[in-house]
Amino acid sequence: MKNNISLNKALLVCLLFLVLYVHLAFLDKRIEPRLNSDTAHYWIIKIRKAEKTFKEAKSRYGSLDELTSIGLIEQELTNEIRHGYRYKLLASNHSYKATATPLEYQKTGLYSFYVDHSGTIRVNTENGSEAMENDEAIGNQSDQFGD
Repeated sequence: MKNNISLNKALLVCLLFLVLYVHLAFLDKRIEPRLNSDTAHYWIIKIRKAEKTFKEAKSRYGSLDELTSIGLIEQELTNEIRHGYRYKLLASNHSYKATATPLEYQKTGLYSFYVDHSGTIRVNTENGSEAMENDEAIGNQSDQFGD
């Protein structure tokens, strides 16, 4: 009888661990797109700050390679794909525009981001298409991520 109780407890513990494992795996799949989107928002803020600094120093806007070479942007962004997002930066003397778009909408990211020389960050929340200058401005335009 004592062995049956011990076996039942062991089976119950195994079952609880299995349920917990499945639950955490499900949560991880739901959390990843949100974390990637937060990371993309962070990088867009970093690009905006870097472009402002570069413009003040060089009287023009800089490419991703230029921003990286002088340490305004971390090297990890230069491959243009990071944490489930594709990043693009087009710069000229008088303007720039940067976008962050999920590689697979709702799987790798939930929002597309856009920023240009105006400094306003915009977001597209529909279907994962690239955000543009006429999309909705995000509510928090702070340079401090998470404020």
